[in-house]
Amino acid sequence: MSIELQILSSVLGTITARAVQARLRTTCFAPIASVYVDHADVATPPVAVIAVNTAVQLRVPLDVFIARREDILAAPNAVPAGATVPAGRVLLLMEIATSGPVLSAKCIDADLGQLGEVLEPVAPAVKAAIVEAVGSPMTVNLATALGDLGMPEPSSSRVELVGNIVTIRFEPTGSAFEHLFPGQEWGLFLDGAAVERLATSRVPVNLGSRITSMTLQAHWRPEGTAPHVDIDYAGKAQVPDPFAGDLDGTMGCDLSLTPTITKSLRTTVHWSLHVDLGDLVPGFIDNAVQAAIADAMDPATFGGTPVGDHAFAIDSPLPEVVFGGARFGYASAVASPAGMTIGGLVRLPLDLGTDTLQPVVTQFGLPLRRTSCRSLARRGSGDPNKTVLLSEVKTHGRVWLEGYGAFCGIEVVSPGQWIEPYINRAGDTPEVMIAIPSAVALGIVEPVRLLVRTARGVRLVDLGTPPPVQLNAAGEVINAQTTHLPNCLSINVEHGIRWARGGGLLDQSVVNPPMERPDWRTFIGRHHGIDVQLVTLSALEPGELIQFRSHDHSVDVTADRNGRALVPVFLPAATDQIQASLIRVNRRNIADHFAVRTAIFMDQASLPAGTQHRLAAIDGTAVLTTEFGNHVDVHEIGSLGAPMLLKRETASPQESGCDPAQAERRSEVVALNPQPLPRDELARRWNLPGIRSLVAVPGFAEAPIALATMADGSILVLDLGEEGAVRVAGTFTGPLGGMDVAGDWAIVADPKRVSIYRVTRDAEDCPCESSRHRESFPERAESS
Repeated sequence: MSIELQILSSVLGTITARAVQARLRTTCFAPIASVYVDHADVATPPVAVIAVNTAVQLRVPLDVFIARREDILAAPNAVPAGATVPAGRVLLLMEIATSGPVLSAKCIDADLGQLGEVLEPVAPAVKAAIVEAVGSPMTVNLATALGDLGMPEPSSSRVELVGNIVTIRFEPTGSAFEHLFPGQEWGLFLDGAAVERLATSRVPVNLGSRITSMTLQAHWRPEGTAPHVDIDYAGKAQVPDPFAGDLDGTMGCDLSLTPTITKSLRTTVHWSLHVDLGDLVPGFIDNAVQAAIADAMDPATFGGTPVGDHAFAIDSPLPEVVFGGARFGYASAVASPAGMTIGGLVRLPLDLGTDTLQPVVTQFGLPLRRTSCRSLARRGSGDPNKTVLLSEVKTHGRVWLEGYGAFCGIEVVSPGQWIEPYINRAGDTPEVMIAIPSAVALGIVEPVRLLVRTARGVRLVDLGTPPPVQLNAAGEVINAQTTHLPNCLSINVEHGIRWARGGGLLDQSVVNPPMERPDWRTFIGRHHGIDVQLVTLSALEPGELIQFRSHDHSVDVTADRNGRALVPVFLPAATDQIQASLIRVNRRNIADHFAVRTAIFMDQASLPAGTQHRLAAIDGTAVLTTEFGNHVDVHEIGSLGAPMLLKRETASPQESGCDPAQAERRSEVVALNPQPLPRDELARRWNLPGIRSLVAVPGFAEAPIALATMADGSILVLDLGEEGAVRVAGTFTGPLGGMDVAGDWAIVADPKRVSIYRVTRDAEDCPCESSRHRESFPERAESS
């Protein structure tokens, strides 16, 4: 028996072109000497599909755009020469190959053509980079699809080109032929033997228990273009001694597709029965034998559907086939003397287009101070001070990347590599942010220029020179801008509290989460920081439900047996703070039942990530020790948030560290990603199977609350409060991750960068004043 996957060569060429384009849109090309591959696109001529010896190959034309370093540096905030006109046409050579049930397309070579002459002597390196970048953009394992059609994992397979059809043959025998029919861009062809085996698998499994020595003989007998198999069966009838007899019959199997939108393969079976027990067998025994066979054919016993007397239908799901992002749909099942083809149209992957990088540059603005209502409310009304100190301000610049495909890296062109720690890009956001303490920016006398590399272009961005800080005679900044974080709380109805002004409580029943939640790094980096609050509620009814809702998070927590509940609140540290609210679901009064503590994390700088990081807080400064493969860096971050490299050593991690005075305070070091208890130990100790990781609420590691990520992707809120016992208090939905905190500093690491944050906390629990029975919000709900 043999099964083949056949597809029109023109359709396969289009799939390959789009798969290669998708790969190129997210592939970073490293610079080669002073040459940059700005971007590459699949060209408009159709992909050629050819047979080469025993292989099938595709020739994919590429337009390659080359930008030289001198041209990039000569075009600040503009498109450099070479990025708009292709430097040449490259012909990729892709090969379609199989390994057992695995089908793949791999780039095996590239012909640079005249571009090779233009790029000498770096042409070989450019060619190798292009071949590696394309790689294997399409791979699919068809083992499951073949198994659904009754074929075990094949031991042999090959790819052949027949006319305008590419056929992938499993357990091939004889020569290849075209088996697609009108209306089919692709199809799964089953030869007659494979269809017979598939139809035989539809025979009710309990028929054999009613017939002794049963034999089955299947015959592929298509009726025109309608697939049909006759299965003859025979055996001995089960009758009491001394009687004996034979029986036989035929199951005629018609195969077709269901008329539903989601297609299944329908096998409609019409069966006959002939019983020969001899003339001396009583009639009631003959009737009993026929009744037994009818019971075995009862579709209710094997998931079939009756369609008439001696007839039933069985629907079976068809295998899903996805290759290169294309989905292969089913529209018809058509027969020929050779076998049956099930296929239809191909739903092509999205054409991603050929747009290129367009950076939008926001140059450095005036010195900026950020303040927080909750922090200032400790010492007064919550309003920011009118005087601004030099140590409080930073200057900010921003680059927004449109059409960048994938972010590849940044190189500081001027004023020097020392500003690199102030450049931050959070998660997968298309934004590069630069925040330099204004006291540090005083030393910048030339424009800040960055060379930004992406998969869709290399550009020089010029953010200008930071405006100088102006001070009065008292040393106060007089040209500063100020922004204020309005994170004070208010009660607008008796049963709820809210964050941010305007409107009432969020309707807890209709808050819909965004379609795609940001990851943790993107969430905390989007607004230069995060405002974490821990709400402690007391004197509640045991077991009552508390709900928190915001744009990015939802938390549902129940009170413990003492009427206590802890609710973690995560909000972006933004001046235009998003609306969020918390309620008692039973609508009881919330005034005098809650207190709030706050930890605000504001970004300060970022440094390259290593294999391990340790953070220490020493006399108000932070010391970050980063271990790399061959050296150890020790940075100090001072009160201005400016990192300074104290030393770089090649010593082992055990020998690295700060000076002796710092080493005496090593107890303050917090390890990044400390090794938690093994999952099995956590699950055993807490009777919580499926736990994957445990995260403390950032800034509140000492609080009796933790957030557990489970194997199914859900997040549970754990109450750790009663004599070591752990209670599952509720659920948490939204971006989540750990922050390692030491003193007034914290770090978050990803594979490329370590972001450094300064932490501002409330000194103690901060209850909020009630504004119940008021329709509008008070100007401040905090008291000093």
